[in-house]
Amino acid sequence: MMNKRILVGSNAFFGDMPDFRKHDTDFVVFVDADGTFDWRRELTMRGVCTFTYVREPIGVMVQKTLESGDALLVGKFLVPEVAQVLGATVADVLPLEVLLEGLDDKHAYIGEIFSAVKANGSFELTPEQLAQVYEVYKSARPRYAKVVTPEPWTPYTSDYKPRYTCDETGQKVETPAPEASAEAPDEHDPEE
Repeated sequence: MMNKRILVGSNAFFGDMPDFRKHDTDFVVFVDADGTFDWRRELTMRGVCTFTYVREPIGVMVQKTLESGDALLVGKFLVPEVAQVLGATVADVLPLEVLLEGLDDKHAYIGEIFSAVKANGSFELTPEQLAQVYEVYKSARPRYAKVVTPEPWTPYTSDYKPRYTCDETGQKVETPAPEASAEAPDEHDPEE
C-alpha cells in the first residue's frame, strides 16, 4: 500500500475558510512496520510537520494513543480521510474522549470536533458545526482578534504652522513663529 500523506490539523478542517491563516501544515503518513521505529515519529521542517505512524489495527492505534496520554493526537483520528484509511468508525475512536481534558485553549477546537463527530455518528461535520468549531479555534488565537479602527485623528489644529519649510532651492528654512493674538495675553507676559 502506498504511503500517502494526509492533511491533518487545523488546515484539514479550516483550510477552505475564507479568513483562515495557516500557521503550519501537518500531515500524517501510515507506513508498514520496518523496524526503524515502534509506533510513531514526528519530523518538522520549514513549517511542515509530518507524523508517521506504523499502520496497525485501529484498536491498537487507539490504545497506544491512550497510553501516550497526548491529547493532541486525538485530532488526527477525527479527519475523515484518516478514518477512511484506517477503516475507523466513530465507535472505534470514542475511547479517546478521556484525553480531551488535556487540551489547552488553542486546541479546544479538537474537543468541539470530537463532540460533533460523536453527535453525528460520522466524521463529517455540518457547515453549521464547522462554523461553530472555527469560531472556537479563532477565539483562542490573537491573530484573529477584531481590529478596532480608531476615529480619524489629527494632532494639529487648523491653525497649525510647520516649524520648517523649504525655500525655492529646496533648502530647509525655519518658519517664523506665529504672532501672539492681541485678544489673549501671553501667560508668561512679564508686564502683567
